[in-house]
Amino acid sequence: MGVLTCYSFIRLQALGSRQVSTSIVNATIKLIIVLIGAQFKRRGNLVATDLRTVMDNPASEQNILLENGDTLFVSRKTEVVSVQGAVLNPVLVSFEKGFRIDDYIRQAGGFTENARRKKTYIAYQNGRKDVGRSSLVEPGATIVVPFKPLDDNRLTPVERITILYV
Repeated sequence: MGVLTCYSFIRLQALGSRQVSTSIVNATIKLIIVLIGAQFKRRGNLVATDLRTVMDNPASEQNILLENGDTLFVSRKTEVVSVQGAVLNPVLVSFEKGFRIDDYIRQAGGFTENARRKKTYIAYQNGRKDVGRSSLVEPGATIVVPFKPLDDNRLTPVERITILYV
């Protein structure tokens, strides 16, 4: 785990724009793999951007202008996916290539009765989020199943019948 400052990240990005030795290209490829869970921060706030896209395509709209003090936090490689919220057993599950969101939810015991299934979303380590159960799952991601809001104003069947006959 470590932090790259604005200056060192610019130098790393520049590697892709000119011919370099094989060892530097291999190092750049390893860097791109590490960037899967990297977090880019400006003034302490997380900037949700896909740094792999920036490295692959410097002309991308996600390639924002860097400012002095911007940081890139590269976390340790994680091999788990977190499943939280309205599931029977919120848990960390080992990442398995090819697993979909529903597979991870099954590993967490499935949905509870008060789950908002259609509002399920995934939060990636880099700060981006994606809604829907068909989203791509990456190592280190968190799958969140929201709870249905409590409706305290609902009347029970007995209360409704009582009101009708009073």
